[in-house]
Amino acid sequence: MLTCASDPILSLSPVVLTAFDPPKHMSSWEWVTQYAVTHKGDPFDGASYPYLKGICDAFDDPKVRRVFFRACSRVGKTEINLGLHIAAQHREPDTGLIATPTEGLLRKTIKDRLWPMLDLNSQTRPGLPPKHLRAATKCRASTFITHGAWSGSPVTLGDLDPKYLHLLEISKYSRDDSDEADPVDLVLQRGSEIPDRKVFAESTPTLAGTCAISRLVEQGTNRSYFVPCPHCGDYSPLYANETHEKSTGGLWWDRDKDGSSTPSRAYKSAVYVCSSCKVEWGDEHRLAQVRKGVWVAPGESIDVNGNVTGTPHNDGPDESFNLSRLYAPTFTFADYARECVTKVGTEQEQDFRNSWQGVPYAPIRVSMSWERLAAKLCVGTWERGTVPEQCFALTCAVDVQIDHFVCVTFAWDLNKVGHLIDFGTVSTWSDVAEWISRSYDHEGHSPIRPSLTLIDAKDGNRKDEVIDNCRDMNNERGPFVWPSMGMNAKSFNGAFFVRSNVDANNNVDRKQARAINGLQLVKVGTAISQDWLNNSLFNRKPGDRNSIIFPMWAAESRALFEQLLNESWDPKTGLWARIDMTVPVDFRDAVRYARVGIEAYVGGDWAMNARPRRTTTTTRPIAPKHKPKREGLAAKANRRLEASRGPGASFIREPRYVVNNQ
Repeated sequence: MLTCASDPILSLSPVVLTAFDPPKHMSSWEWVTQYAVTHKGDPFDGASYPYLKGICDAFDDPKVRRVFFRACSRVGKTEINLGLHIAAQHREPDTGLIATPTEGLLRKTIKDRLWPMLDLNSQTRPGLPPKHLRAATKCRASTFITHGAWSGSPVTLGDLDPKYLHLLEISKYSRDDSDEADPVDLVLQRGSEIPDRKVFAESTPTLAGTCAISRLVEQGTNRSYFVPCPHCGDYSPLYANETHEKSTGGLWWDRDKDGSSTPSRAYKSAVYVCSSCKVEWGDEHRLAQVRKGVWVAPGESIDVNGNVTGTPHNDGPDESFNLSRLYAPTFTFADYARECVTKVGTEQEQDFRNSWQGVPYAPIRVSMSWERLAAKLCVGTWERGTVPEQCFALTCAVDVQIDHFVCVTFAWDLNKVGHLIDFGTVSTWSDVAEWISRSYDHEGHSPIRPSLTLIDAKDGNRKDEVIDNCRDMNNERGPFVWPSMGMNAKSFNGAFFVRSNVDANNNVDRKQARAINGLQLVKVGTAISQDWLNNSLFNRKPGDRNSIIFPMWAAESRALFEQLLNESWDPKTGLWARIDMTVPVDFRDAVRYARVGIEAYVGGDWAMNARPRRTTTTTRPIAPKHKPKREGLAAKANRRLEASRGPGASFIREPRYVVNNQ
């Protein structure tokens, strides 16, 4: 029997034939939703984070080289960043790089997140080394290697040329002390000569003007996520209405005629108002509408069917995206409204703008005459050097100048209100010692002395001098006298201060240093302390929580109030700067440092540390400026044991108030 050449010699089943098909290309979104798991072993929940699909598609686009994502916290930034990196390394293995702001975050990212995500994934587990061979700052598998790096450490970058570059929290990167180059730009240069290199960078924003993720996002396509109204179908991005007009649409909650509301009232009444049809809708529709959302860039338009037309204004190789917590699956409209009312207008406003709204924070600039400010703040009736009855602690702050020292003393109550007790300038270190060791009359109580003093050591010419004098005046059981320095806001994440050992941070030779146990360097959070002061000057009434009150006798001090007003936030540079260069800001800095001092003293727990203080009948003099006599090991051990017990064997730190009752 003759056979035709076109007839198959052997009949094959469809299952076998599929083995000869070319491999199907799987998109990043398909790979992540099908295979990716969290570091806890849970499957990646694509249905709850639908907006991440557009970001994955941009990462896959061969015309796109860099993807930037500016978003609030808790919307899946880190999960999708690491998920995309794992997907890329699994499909086309190559050299990778993961960079973070700090070494600690890098170790946590690779050791506690990346390795578990690889180990719990069925696709990537076979190529992993044993657990005891897994490094904390590098991921080496059988088919790929991913290096780790952190900002401020150029040596971790070396000569790396990664094809896959994934950056976490780039707005919090900090410069190395010896390098003036921008740390984000340094990292982004790695592997730039590779034609098919892919970059994914994400971050919560920080201050406007210095926010790295904002700069990069706004230079890219700058997309927002549009969702349809469940009633009319009109597409628009979700936003909060902070105006007085409900008709303008957005997230709305009940408020008074002056726009004020309360957190509980906002939580109970939060609804979303469509800017087109004006119909209200709520959380029962939110997640369903978010799943129908579309990314739209400036220059593009979208119709009621979700079709996007037009060309982005910044159409190029960089795709960028913005997202707020209004889209987050684990939060509600009510949560957002309550947080907005709670934090906007306070020193926590930056946290709301960054972590909830997903935008950089721009402090408001306010203009006011010194006479008006004096009239507003000077309502206290106490005499100079007298502490109001409700106050439980005193702090001093000293701003160090070339030929003088600016000193302030504040008293604090449980409502976090600062009461100005005294201020002035002195000429010598002996005068400073006398200022911070004096005793003050306390209405209804025994006399009281300052619990903690911060002395500004930011002037490099006098840093060693400041630290040396702090050692002489400090007592390891209190009162405390510690050096302080204003630091970059990126390092603080909304905290008033970070405390560390002074010797370790100032390169002091431990063999020669006259170290006193307990001497600390207090790094002052510039952003939050500036915000607190500005809110106290302009947005709060004296006596309100977190406010300041000045006594009436201070109202005639023009220099004091002019200095308090002589600094504002510059939106161009993103920094706080003087308004009038002929007027100093010494008193302003001292007031900020006094507030940081009380935060450092109570350790964040105002109520627990505001206990009645014991007094004695003797006055402890300031420590003399000479090298203390070395003590034997046994005596030192006994002294430390006694000091560790504290007054009354309490676990609460209770610095001594030493006063003169004669």
